[in-house]
Parts: sequence; structure tokens; C-alpha cells
Amino acid sequence: PAVGRYQPPLLRFLILGLIMLGGLGVLAGRLVYLQVVEHGRFTELARSEQLGKRAIIPRRGAILAVDGHPLAISLQTYDVYFYPRYPGAADARDRIAAELAPLLKRPVDELRTQTLSDGPVLLASGVQPETAAKISAAELPGIVLDPKWRRYYPEGSLAGPVLGFIGRDAQGLSGVEADYDPLLAGKTGWVYYERDASGEEIPLGFKQVDPPIDGADLVLTLDRYIQRVAEAELDKALKAHRADSGVVIVMDPKTGALLAVVSRPAADPTKLDLNDPNLQALIRNRAFTDLYEPGSTFKIITLAAALESGRVDTGETYYCPGYVKVGPWSIWMWNYTALGPANLVDFIRYSCNVGAVHLARRTGPADFYRVVRDFGFAERLNPEFRSEVAGQVKLPSDSTWSEVDLATNAFGQALSVTPLELTTAVAAVANGGLLMRPYLVKEIRAPDGIRRFEPTVIRRVISEETARKVTNLLVEAANKGSSPTALIPGYRLAGKTGTAQVPEGNGYSRTKFIASYIGYVPAEAPRLVILVKIDNPKDVPWGTTVAAPVFREVASKALAYYGIPPTEKPR
Repeated sequence: PAVGRYQPPLLRFLILGLIMLGGLGVLAGRLVYLQVVEHGRFTELARSEQLGKRAIIPRRGAILAVDGHPLAISLQTYDVYFYPRYPGAADARDRIAAELAPLLKRPVDELRTQTLSDGPVLLASGVQPETAAKISAAELPGIVLDPKWRRYYPEGSLAGPVLGFIGRDAQGLSGVEADYDPLLAGKTGWVYYERDASGEEIPLGFKQVDPPIDGADLVLTLDRYIQRVAEAELDKALKAHRADSGVVIVMDPKTGALLAVVSRPAADPTKLDLNDPNLQALIRNRAFTDLYEPGSTFKIITLAAALESGRVDTGETYYCPGYVKVGPWSIWMWNYTALGPANLVDFIRYSCNVGAVHLARRTGPADFYRVVRDFGFAERLNPEFRSEVAGQVKLPSDSTWSEVDLATNAFGQALSVTPLELTTAVAAVANGGLLMRPYLVKEIRAPDGIRRFEPTVIRRVISEETARKVTNLLVEAANKGSSPTALIPGYRLAGKTGTAQVPEGNGYSRTKFIASYIGYVPAEAPRLVILVKIDNPKDVPWGTTVAAPVFREVASKALAYYGIPPTEKPR
């Protein structure tokens, strides 16, 4: 038989020993890697298993009116929890239920049943501070008060679309709440605590607190009285004329400060239903978001562009046969009447479309659109207004532009603006030709200091002389009856009505109109620019009937409120 090669026992033991030493070396290397190289990572993993954390939500900053009165504030409430594993908690269930029942206005038996849970249980939420203080003073074992912040609106629904609202996670979703959310929200704090195997906090274990930083308070430019007056007057007009919606803006032309911004219809922030399918329509600030064709109110801009061009002066005359030919199209007076010989006061007084086309042609496309763009149309005027949209103006450089666009743009058709854009532009005329940046926040009061906002000039749009000429023509036209329902006894008024058709399909609706009025007072030293826009009144469409009376009521009450004396004897 074959005999295998003989291997001495010592050699076999030596090979086996080397294999074992190799395995031990690998094991030792792995241990070194885990305990030295990966020490930090595993220590952190162990700590994360041992430690839990919970957020401390900071106080959300208040939103204040210009006088410092709160419009939106956050007040602290408390959630009441029962932790049965706290020392002595399980044996004190009867006492806890008996003492909490009158404070929480709950039946004793109901509370006693809730405390039978093996884990933490929420007994009550939204508990007011005075009640929470009594609960704390009772020193009930296992009872923990968790502070929460709730948003309150001391002035109710006042300026709702301007203020906006916050969601369930306390994040700003619209209006000022969204525009300035990072400032209002503050910085979240954290509690780090030691927890047991089930993940619950160990009552006497390690605890570390990183405190939150409260949000900044915002002082707005809004005046509560002016805002309330503007809302009331617009609401009355919408009801009287059965209109769909409307906007009122009141601005200080010298600074661009928004004294009142009204948007209707509007949601009430105190009764907000986040599941309402119409919520978006109710929360949007139409003054900033809605584009519309301004109609004859835009003739103020056409007049300013014509005078600024130097090709037209205040003595300009033209002939109005009731219509004007532009290529193959005929553009008619709004009431299909002929003025015959007319001047610039007639142009404003009778809101003459033929005169608008005449002025735009005399100005020329280059200068007309330069001034229109300089006035801020087709641009966002304040980057901090996240919801603000820019108007739309077709320019001669666009391939689809034609001479009929110049003609129709001159009386406010075939272009779109926002109420904010038009108000800011007319305010520039009132302000001697300086376009001011519209703003809503006057002051930021943060934990690290106060930041104040100063009025900002965007640019000069027209000369002081042109602005003075436009104002004088508007005043003369008003005195001759261009807008009798807007006049305020004792005050000189510069303003213009508008009755705009609403685009529909490839043309304009025959039944839907926008009635509007914009003006400033006192004309010689303007303190207020007020725009009124009312959508689709069901009885009469005319701006002089629907919108101008709202202007008069808001302006007269604001003038009295600010103590601005009349400059003329009432007629």
C-alpha cells in the first residue's frame, strides 16, 4: 500500500499556531479600529441612544400698527402632560385627578381614566398662564407643563390680507407673516435630556438647555384708524353696488409709506379655515397681486409723459370729432360724443380718448414708453413684498407691438398694472416727480437692537415743473366738474376717474367693468394719495358714481384725523 509523506507533529502545531496568531491579529486590529479610530462615532451613537431632545419654540414676533398697538401677537399657553414613570406619579393618580379637575374644568373620573396610561399622556392643551401657574404651584408628581405659543389678533380681522397668516407649524404663509417670516420666527431652542430604554425622559437624569431667541417685532406704517375707515367705506360701496371685489390704498406720497391697504373679499385671521377651498382667493392681497387694465386713470401718466417730452405744453389744443383712426381701427370716445376743439383741461374733464391718442402721438413711442417704464410699471417696486407682481406693458421692441398699442395704452387699455403700481406712480406726480419705494415696515425691534427704515427714492421720473403742470391741470379739471363726487369742501383736489372694460376672450366684456378713482390732497402740498378700485359693480359702472364717493369719504376723514386744515373757503 502507498504511504503518505510523513509530517512531524511540531510542524503541524507551528502552522496551526500561525493561523491562530493571524486571526488574533485581525481581531486585535479590528478592536483597535473600533475603539480608537471609530471611537468618536460610536461614542456619538451611544450618546444619541441615551439622549433625546425636544424643541423650545421661541415667541413669534408681534406685528404692530404705526402707533405701536398690536395687530398680531403671540401669547403663551401650556399643554399639560402626565408622566406615570415619574417618582411618585403612579401612586398619586387620584390626587392628581381631584386637583386638576376644577382647574381644567374636566370631570374627575375622566381625568383619572386618562392617567391610567403606561406612557406620557396629554391631559389638556391651550391652558392659560394663570391656570398653569396654579397647576405648577400644586407640585403634582408627574405633571409637566409644556409651553406653547398661539397667535392672537387684538384688532380682529383688521388688515387681514396685509398681515397674512401662519400655518400649523407656525410658519408664515402669506402677507407680512410670510414676507418677514425669518425675522418674526426667531431661533428655536433645544432641551437635551437623558432617556431610558423605552425612550422616555429620566426624571432626575442629565439635562441641558439651549435657550431660544425670540422673534423680532415689526412696526408697520399702517394707521389703524385710516385702515378701519378705508375698510368700512369700501365694504359699504361693495354692498351698495353689489360688486365682486375691491381695493383701497392710502399712501403718503412724500415717503411711500402705506397708511392703509384694503383687499376684499378677505378671510378673517381669527376664524381661518385652512381647509376652505376658497382660501387662496380670500387671503391674497389684491393690491399687490391683481393685474388689471386701469382705463382712464392712466391718462394722468399719459399727460405727464406728453408734458415731460417737451413736445406738448399746457396750452396744447386738439380737435375731437368723437373718434380717431389708427390704421384700420377706429377708437371712439367712451360716450360716443364729439368735443370739437379741446384743450388739456377738457382732455381730463371729459376723459377724452381721442385726446389721449393725440398726446401719445405727439409724445412719440420712445418717450412715451420711457416715462411709463420710469414710473415703475412692469417692475416689482419692493423686493420685500414676496406676493407683489409686476405689470405688463408691450414695448415697441416687441415683435407684436403696433401703433394701435400706443393709442390704446394712452387711455389705459392693452396694458396691465397692479393697484400698488398705479398708486406709487401717481404719488410720484404728487411728490414733484420723485418715485418713492412703497413700504409697509417702519421699524424692526429685534433682541439685538432696533432697525428703522427711511423713505427711499427709486428715481426721478419727471421734472418738478412737469409734476406741477400735471397737478394744476388735474385741479382745474376737478373744479370744472370732472369728478364732482370726489370733491371735499375747502380742499383742492387732483384726481381722475376710471371706468375700464374687462378683457374677455379676444375682446372686452360688455357687462363687466372696473370702476376706479385715484387722486391726492391737498393738491398744493399733498399728504394723501388714495386709490379706490371696485370690480364689476352690478348697477352702474361709472367710476364717478361708484369709486369717487369712497375716495371722498376716506380722504375727508383722514384729513380731519391728521388735522390738515382746508386751504379754501367751502363753496
